[in-house]
Amino acid sequence: MLPLLLALPAGLPAAEVRGVVTLQHSGLFAGRAGADRRIGLALWPDAPGLAVEAPSGIEHELRIDADRIRPDFLQVRPGEPIRLVNLDPVEHQLFALVPGAHSEVDVRLRPGGRAGEQSIRFTAAGTRHLFCRLHRRSYARIDVVDAPRLAIVNPGERFEFRDLKAGRWRLRVAGIGAETLELDTIAMIAPPPLSLRLPVHGGVQPEPGAEGAAATVEQLYPAAPVK
Repeated sequence: MLPLLLALPAGLPAAEVRGVVTLQHSGLFAGRAGADRRIGLALWPDAPGLAVEAPSGIEHELRIDADRIRPDFLQVRPGEPIRLVNLDPVEHQLFALVPGAHSEVDVRLRPGGRAGEQSIRFTAAGTRHLFCRLHRRSYARIDVVDAPRLAIVNPGERFEFRDLKAGRWRLRVAGIGAETLELDTIAMIAPPPLSLRLPVHGGVQPEPGAEGAAATVEQLYPAAPVK
């Protein structure tokens, strides 16, 4: 009997995982003015022999403009730097809230754009919620995902992970206010596109630092994978 996973012969196109993700909005997130409505996808091997290295030297950027953190959803790998740039004429004091834990980040950003920028990193995988102590409209979610392949798309936009080895892979799909979806998929040559739906829940955004805020944030911005 032939083994389940075969190496691709030289000259043949590599395997892919591709598809489209749509969001089902309700409540608060149905009409968030200025929201990026971004969807994060992560892919990692789920079978022996498919190990692949993540790219190095990647740096991300979050900009604070008109009290908004843009983009409001970011996906990074552990240890990748995130540059914080304050474009407003006032100071911002940012902290990262992890439900059930203490803040890992406490940064004062002076006004002045690049002159007052700072860089932060997260070494452990998990979801962080970034707030400003002075401006309640300032919010961003940062997903730290230990996966070799990451992608950000808009709802309804086609995603593609190319140049993969054929076999089983694990796909993670996440967005603000949605329960994170994790599913098994197969990388193959010319695969049929996946069609995924990510329900987004609404509610009232909590004030950062308020009593019980950690539990409220966890309810509004869930990150636990759907089983």
